[in-house]
Amino acid sequence: MFDPIQAFIGHNGNMTNAVKMRETLSKLSKVAEETNCAIVLVGHMTKSSGGKQSYRGLGSIDIAATVRSILMVSRDKEEPWKRYMFPVKSSLAPEGEPIGFELDKEKGFHWMGKCQINIEELLAVEKSTAKKDVAVEYLQTLLAVEDLPSTYIYEKMKEYGIAKRTVQEAKKIAEISAYKKGKIWYWHMEVGDSI
Repeated sequence: MFDPIQAFIGHNGNMTNAVKMRETLSKLSKVAEETNCAIVLVGHMTKSSGGKQSYRGLGSIDIAATVRSILMVSRDKEEPWKRYMFPVKSSLAPEGEPIGFELDKEKGFHWMGKCQINIEELLAVEKSTAKKDVAVEYLQTLLAVEDLPSTYIYEKMKEYGIAKRTVQEAKKIAEISAYKKGKIWYWHMEVGDSI
């Protein structure tokens, strides 16, 4: 399992580059074939609610086009501790029914089983915070190994469609500090804060 996929790609990679993603996914496919195992990629959706749901993942469309199955997880609008997992692509079998689970502070993880839900309503939840949450996770991934110039970070985030203002807000949330080395500003994250 690669959770999240951008951590596997690394900060030198480019999830929006179709050629590079095809090459990476081809290598993963060979690993799966040689080891007779399933490869699970965990990613995030774009903020947009338009278009096919399988195309809303961050990065190249080749990711969604290459994989055999895509499952989406969304939270309940009224009871946010509840989550629902449902298929948006299934190439090798009929699409299954939505399955619910709970993340409770006291009880922990608990399966709820098959659920009758309105998928379209679920997909409309949390649009305002989705991009910021993804930005925080990307920053944590980028800075997990080494300090990086702020200009480089802004460029990488722009490739993922994340605006400078959102990056700055995510920087505060992730408690990332900045320091100047020569004429260049670097961003630093404490190791304990990494994902």
